[in-house]
Amino acid sequence: MEKKWIVISLIIVFALVIVLVVTQTKKEPGEIRIGAILPLTGESALMGQWGQRGIELAEEYINNKGGIKGIPLKVIIEDGQGDPKQSVSAYEKLVKIDRTKIITSIISAVDLALVPLANKDKIFFLSNATHPNLSNAGSLIFRHSNTVQQEVDLILENISDDTKTMTLAYMNDEYSLAFKEIINKKAVDRGLKTVFVPFEKGETDFNLIAIKIMEYRPTDCLVVSGLGRNLGLLIAKLKEKSFDKRIIVTLGFVVTGADRSAGNAIKGVNGVYFDINSNSPDFKKIDELYKNKFNEDMPIGSLLFFNSLSLMQYAIENTGPLPGKMAIFLKKIKRFEALGEKMTITESNDINPSLKIITF
Repeated sequence: MEKKWIVISLIIVFALVIVLVVTQTKKEPGEIRIGAILPLTGESALMGQWGQRGIELAEEYINNKGGIKGIPLKVIIEDGQGDPKQSVSAYEKLVKIDRTKIITSIISAVDLALVPLANKDKIFFLSNATHPNLSNAGSLIFRHSNTVQQEVDLILENISDDTKTMTLAYMNDEYSLAFKEIINKKAVDRGLKTVFVPFEKGETDFNLIAIKIMEYRPTDCLVVSGLGRNLGLLIAKLKEKSFDKRIIVTLGFVVTGADRSAGNAIKGVNGVYFDINSNSPDFKKIDELYKNKFNEDMPIGSLLFFNSLSLMQYAIENTGPLPGKMAIFLKKIKRFEALGEKMTITESNDINPSLKIITF
């Protein structure tokens, strides 16, 4: 009889331990994980740094307000180096080891390589790149970025009818090749003669490119399309050679910090930029937080990712971190008020910000 009570007592103790573990597990809900693949090293490292800062600020801001329905947000950032192969490795790590079902990334060549994988693995994927093929890329694939078509239309709208000749200097990558294809078709329709000057990704000798551009003078306007901070050196070289025609640079030039490497030569150059309401109280509040944390005004690259995180937070709050339900929810709401930005979610899963032409 005594042995029987000992066995019963042990069973009761074991049951109480299980109840205690289950109870404690419920009190500790864990975390909601989002993966981010950024070019933290390489030619587009400044873009990656800005993206990382925007994500870190958003993560901190969300968690300081209690997380997502009381559950802390954890963003796992991987360096894809702006390279498709490295970014695929980063993706595999996020999905297979970190078990993330929600991923965001940037750069057209990278995102085009990741989309088939995200579709196969049923990952909610938010691209921040411009390539046309990122529209209608899958039911769980969304794009928070301007499109190449938007940039082309805006640039051509800002070129006067008196302009008869245009030179396009473009990087040999997916983004600029798509830009070249669209702007060439539009230019032909308009009767605008266009000369093309290509250069390779990672180009450093912009003196030779500047010489080629000068060979085609007279031209009424020069458009520069590409990514990477060093691209600003092309503007500096052209100004050294007394190039005095109008220059317009694409958004990729701006968000990778090429305007900085151009130095004083950037003055008077036109560029595509986001049309952001920086006068709103919310924008000023977050911008102040950014200044306190990073000792500079919030650049557009950081704002883009802050808003991407805010959009995903809103979807998760309403559906949980479930890719299919998040996608259905975003398609249903169609609009979202972000920081200085009114997002419209299109039928093609594009979330296109408004653009404008600025003068540096």
